[in-house]
Amino acid sequence: CREMLNKLLSDMIQKTILDREIHFDLHTPNKEFSLIRLRYTINTNDKRLEYYLPLEYKIRPKYWDKKAGCTMLDSKRNGDLKNDPRLRLHLTNVNTEIMKTRNTLIDILLEIQRKSVKPDVSGIRSLLREKMGRV
Repeated sequence: CREMLNKLLSDMIQKTILDREIHFDLHTPNKEFSLIRLRYTINTNDKRLEYYLPLEYKIRPKYWDKKAGCTMLDSKRNGDLKNDPRLRLHLTNVNTEIMKTRNTLIDILLEIQRKSVKPDVSGIRSLLREKMGRV
């Protein structure tokens, strides 16, 4: 019962600040390689936060799962993985960086909510860069 209550409270807290989806996509899906971009629209003023993963996480668009917002690690959908352990490692690292970035942004948004501060795009982007070690 306590676990259900904690889950419900957690969901309620996240819904108030995170009722818009944190979305990852490719910046240039028609090029040979593309940067991965985080997009999030701030509720208070409909300003869009964009944040790019570092250059070392660039990928070929054919390895991107647009619907899931991450790389394809399924050998059935991505045949190149069968004979290339380095590719699998790279795509796994990209997905890890995506999750780390998403979780860091959620932490920042929840902290802003706790402090009852009006969020702004440049401030959130700066905090995200700082917490991700990209200053």
